[in-house]
Amino acid sequence: MHSALLRVRHYLDRVRCRDGHAYAELLRRRGWFHRQGPDCYIEFGVLVDEPYLVELGRNVWLTDGVRLLTHDGAATMLSRRTGLRLRKFGAIRIADNVFVGMNASLMPGISLGEGSIVATGSVVTRDVPAGAIVGGNPARVIAQTDDYVAKWAVRQDDFGYRGALDKKQVLVSRLMGGAA
Repeated sequence: MHSALLRVRHYLDRVRCRDGHAYAELLRRRGWFHRQGPDCYIEFGVLVDEPYLVELGRNVWLTDGVRLLTHDGAATMLSRRTGLRLRKFGAIRIADNVFVGMNASLMPGISLGEGSIVATGSVVTRDVPAGAIVGGNPARVIAQTDDYVAKWAVRQDDFGYRGALDKKQVLVSRLMGGAA
């Protein structure tokens, strides 16, 4: 019963928070993770097995569908099959200024270095060095964040919209070539 009540409370907390910043701050105040720095952004659809095995630095962004897996369920199945006591757990450590794209999975025992980016849908099975952009299954280094910043700094465009309705009109006009 206690577990069901926690799930209901967690759901109600999500409903009350206006966005991922507010939700992350609520989790930080409650001590949900082993350690969590300030200025994080956590979408409501993030799945965390054992949050007490997760450390988040400051300005960490976890987008919708991200899974932080701190154990290997296959070990439990093999325990039952073999009669051996097999368990696999591993902490997940995420440094400062890290972005994890939608539906990415972080496997047990990995660390994401400072300033790294995990591409959408990636499966991270090994540590990610600082400043690396990784993608794929299994995730591999595909670029460096410094190169990404330099590329987009040259292409930077001030779209100049103000508010959600104006944003739609400006973006459709500029990127789709027509009126919204």
